[in-house]
Amino acid sequence: RVSGVKRQLPLLPDAKETLEGLKRNGMDIWIVTGRPRWDPVASDTKYWLNANDLPYDELFFVANKQVWVKQSLEKERIRIMIDDELEILQFVSRNFGIFSVYLDHKRNRSVVNNKIAVVAGWKEIQDYLKRNGLL
Repeated sequence: RVSGVKRQLPLLPDAKETLEGLKRNGMDIWIVTGRPRWDPVASDTKYWLNANDLPYDELFFVANKQVWVKQSLEKERIRIMIDDELEILQFVSRNFGIFSVYLDHKRNRSVVNNKIAVVAGWKEIQDYLKRNGLL
């Protein structure tokens, strides 16, 4: 995490276009990461987001996404959650009425329920969002 290698990670295909579409449709984009909020990790994360010109409104570094989601829902309305951590999406689908999209490159569809869409990439996320009137 301190090597700086994450500054050079390639952007996944269609990620930028999907996020831009969400912005065009009036959504605020919050990026929530379990990465620690200390330099150089935080600065590498911000550098990568800006170098790839990704639109976002807020960047949160959190120790526990479940706690963060619960606290945030008390104050804000979250319309969709996209994550590559199945556990947080299962928590969200069990406890809140939020669209959930599991970005699973391995397509392990047997581990999710019918409240969570399983996709292998950002193009599939675009298609799912369009089908559900969010993009």
